[in-house]
Amino acid sequence: METSASQSSKQKASRILYIVLAGVLCVGIAVAGIALSKSQIDAPQNDDVTVNQTPDNTQKEDTNKLPVFSAPLSGTIAKRHDLTTPVYSATMQEYRVHRGLDIAAPIGTKVKAMAKGVVSDIYKDPLMGWCIVLSHNGNAQTIYCNLDAESAQSMEKGTLVEAGQVIGCVGESALLELADEAHLHLEMTIDGQVVNPLDHISTQSQNVSFQTEDVYED
Repeated sequence: METSASQSSKQKASRILYIVLAGVLCVGIAVAGIALSKSQIDAPQNDDVTVNQTPDNTQKEDTNKLPVFSAPLSGTIAKRHDLTTPVYSATMQEYRVHRGLDIAAPIGTKVKAMAKGVVSDIYKDPLMGWCIVLSHNGNAQTIYCNLDAESAQSMEKGTLVEAGQVIGCVGESALLELADEAHLHLEMTIDGQVVNPLDHISTQSQNVSFQTEDVYED
């Protein structure tokens, strides 16, 4: 009887010990689960901060810095920009200063944006014909004149254009230069002041795109 009672007591004690150990194990698993869930909840918040910061860093752009300008088309430099030495105008039959750069090219030659910018104006000038004005960073503007009417009117003010994007075609709408060979009359301003486009078009682009044949007629 004592042996049987002793065995029964031992079995009962073993069951109690097993129950206690099982309870401790369950509590441990529950605590670990709660900690894991908390870490999973916190993790996306940290990811969100990282994701939000990355675009801010990549999208920063110095709007005060001039972009790199490329030639708007390939052709021959027929008349250079010159605000001091008068250049002979075959159309007007007189000498006058030349605010722009004339790049001779066949009618219909595609004219491209010299840099990323916004179409800020499209108009028909009484003397320079159809013109498109692009505004760029650095408070610069490039003005493309003597364009084909249809191509110029196909653009819209406020349109964002990328460097090298076609914005028009060479035409013969400039009455002031009608006697000259077909060409693009290109002007450029920085901070509202007229500048020489050649001073700002990259040397590499000039070497690839331009041939020189200046016209200074007597």
